[in-house]
Amino acid sequence: MYPINLILDDKECLILGGGAVAAQKAQGLLDAGAAVTVLSPSLCPPLQERADRGDITWLKKLYEDGDESPFYLIICASNDSETNSACAAAALSQHKLVNVCDAPQESNWTTPSVVRRGDILCSISSNGKSPAFTRWMRHHLEQEITPDWSRWLDRLAVIRQEVRSQIPSGKDRQAFWRSSLTDELMEQALGGQMAEAEQVLWQKLAFWLIGKGGPHAS
Repeated sequence: MYPINLILDDKECLILGGGAVAAQKAQGLLDAGAAVTVLSPSLCPPLQERADRGDITWLKKLYEDGDESPFYLIICASNDSETNSACAAAALSQHKLVNVCDAPQESNWTTPSVVRRGDILCSISSNGKSPAFTRWMRHHLEQEITPDWSRWLDRLAVIRQEVRSQIPSGKDRQAFWRSSLTDELMEQALGGQMAEAEQVLWQKLAFWLIGKGGPHAS
């Protein structure tokens, strides 16, 4: 396996099936910004609610050859393995991204367990060896990675822009972050003293610039 993060903003994605698994997959795709279409004669209540709100497009029909063609990514999650296989084979022949739930041998990508906190995305996989262990790892990380991590990331992003404008050298920027973003500072930020930790970083940047003779000194 080779891990990648797909940018799915406004990408047309198809889910085959209308049950609980399809609903779970739809949630993940919507979280990633995809345009989601569900193809199924019927929908489970959560998917029906999304269709009623306009969050997803519902194709109320059975799968037919060619239904997959307009889509960038396809997830086969129906309760009919033959239909899943037929859709997957057709999509793979068109070099599309295809995942068949519970049949990785018919897929060209698999879905890891995911923990999201704002722009923080952690994916976990056991390469199919133990889904139970993967679920435990996800639960553990969900407890560890609190919403404060995302808020701290947003503050770091602001400081990063200033660092980029004040320290032209990429090598110097790396040195600044290595010396500044210490375990102690991170523990302070994520331990309830985020504003204080942010102030420390701004001070470190000011001292760094003084030591280097100014923002554009060589």
